[in-house]
This record gives sequence, structure tokens and C-alpha cells, in this order.
Amino acid sequence: MTDALKKNVPKATTIAAAAVIANIIWGTPFKLIKVMNNEMKISPEIFGNHYLGQVLATISLRFFIAGIMTLIFAKFIKQNIFNIKKRQWREVIIMGLLSTTAAYFFFNIANVNITSTINSTILAQSTIFFAAILAHFAYKNDKLTPIKVIGLVVGFMGLIISQLTGGVRLSDMFSF
Repeated sequence: MTDALKKNVPKATTIAAAAVIANIIWGTPFKLIKVMNNEMKISPEIFGNHYLGQVLATISLRFFIAGIMTLIFAKFIKQNIFNIKKRQWREVIIMGLLSTTAAYFFFNIANVNITSTINSTILAQSTIFFAAILAHFAYKNDKLTPIKVIGLVVGFMGLIISQLTGGVRLSDMFSF
């Protein structure tokens, strides 16, 4: 490795700390969204037919602020996150639209209709499976292999098992 590359590699403790912080941050939104909607008085009773629009507007504002914070942080740590090749922009946009925008659009619509934070968390984790499958089609170097397919099947089965409610019908498993 050249000295320039070694200089930009974070220490193992920094990576571990960042992973812990990321897990805490990614684990809290489900409950916080419900608290935020409650505190801001965003409810079907108040907004009626405009409820879903209000929820999506609030979520969009959250993502916009997060994007601005990311840009400020990247500037603060002197990272040029826009330094990608022209052909990579297409991939970034496609994955951004599919993996983030579409996934969170549908997740947040579901999240406002789910009362349990645990079920919200499980629902959110299902997006990982869809991202892995979409990556197969979007990237030449990230193809599904038999081992990856087995991992996806086992993981998805785990989500299904975690939703078992003791009912006898298949539809009982998914009673959010």
C-alpha cells in the first residue's frame, strides 16, 4: 500500500466505534418516528385524507436534513464524496432511487400503520434482502452465488419465523 492510501485508512478502533454508533442510530428511528408523529400531532384523526401526504412530507424533510448533514460532515472531514467517475453516477442514482427512495417510501407508509416498534424493525430489515437481490442486476461484481442465495433464504426465513403469532393460517404470520 502506498503512503497516501495508508494515510486514509481508519484505525480498527475508529471502525468499531463507527459501527456501534451506526447500529444505535439505525436502530432508533422506528420508535422515534412514532414519537415524532405523536409530538407533532400528525395523526389520521387530525389530517384525514391528507395524513399520508403529511407523513411523507415530514419524512422527506428528515431525509433532506440528513443529506445536508452528510455533505457538511464530508466537507468537515475533507472527503470529496462527489469525486466519482461519470459512469458511476448512473449506478449511484439507480441504487439511490431503488434502494433508498423506494424502500423508505414504502417502509414509512407501512411504519405509520404498524403499532409495534419490533415489527417496524423487522420490516425495515427485510429491505436488506431486496438490496442484495437488486445489486445482482445492478453490479457486475456483485452476482448472486449459491451461498448468497442460501444466506438470503435463511435470513428471510428468520424474518418469517420472527413474525409467527401462533395462528394456524399463513396470513396469521403477518398480522402487524
